[in-house]
Amino acid sequence: MRFAIALFLASSSPWVLDSTQVERSMCELVCESLLSEGLPPVSENPACIPVQNNGPTEAGSFDWMARHRAVLETARSRRDSKLILVGDSITHGWGGVPEPGPQWKGTAPRLYDDCFGKWKPINMGFGWDQTGHVLWRLQNGALDGLSPRVAVVLIGTNNTMHHTSEQIAGGIVAVVDDLQRRLPQTHVLLLSILPRDKTVTENRRKNDRANQLVSALDGRDGVTYLDMTAAFTHADGRLRTELFPDDLHLNEEGYEVWAKTMMPTLNRLMSEE
Repeated sequence: MRFAIALFLASSSPWVLDSTQVERSMCELVCESLLSEGLPPVSENPACIPVQNNGPTEAGSFDWMARHRAVLETARSRRDSKLILVGDSITHGWGGVPEPGPQWKGTAPRLYDDCFGKWKPINMGFGWDQTGHVLWRLQNGALDGLSPRVAVVLIGTNNTMHHTSEQIAGGIVAVVDDLQRRLPQTHVLLLSILPRDKTVTENRRKNDRANQLVSALDGRDGVTYLDMTAAFTHADGRLRTELFPDDLHLNEEGYEVWAKTMMPTLNRLMSEE
């Protein structure tokens, strides 16, 4: 519980601290304890700063704010959704609603509907997003009025070029914590950052270390961690390149592997009372 309080308070504005009537000294005390868990203090972690993502809009990839508004509208029309999927382009590109793009239904929309359709899912994946961008979205209405049974989280690979393993892990933990604070009845299914690059590069090692750190959340009340790395790599660590057209994003076969790997755990969580 103290860990959760620290993650929330360290990134909050002074008025939030006042409204919760928790002294900053308490926050600092708890943040200090994070050092013993291998993570930097949240207040010093750039991966924990909530911020809008202007990158995809400026690059002409897609209108990031328009997608955020589409998620808000979908949430208003799907108050009874039992499943949300939170993440970056790998989640964004699967399919579902809101649709990935004006002229694009996603890489595997039929598979998405077959796997998740009965739970009225909401796809909260945004291309280009890092953990801080997810935090901004969660703090700006994405979850309002929702109470899903499960939130699937896959985030972190876009942090790789900008943050250390420990910072990435801290950002992921901050996302999980924010979800649990806003959706206390929702179970978080946290997925490992997917492997990237054809061989075991420094980027891969960095993400593997971040995965190792966040795996400690498994067993925390309301959290299940699922490591999917082995499903996407060969025994020697090489990437299964037939699943990744650009060594990062998934093709349709890649989404089939994701579904096959995740669905037993997701079905179990959905069936639990």
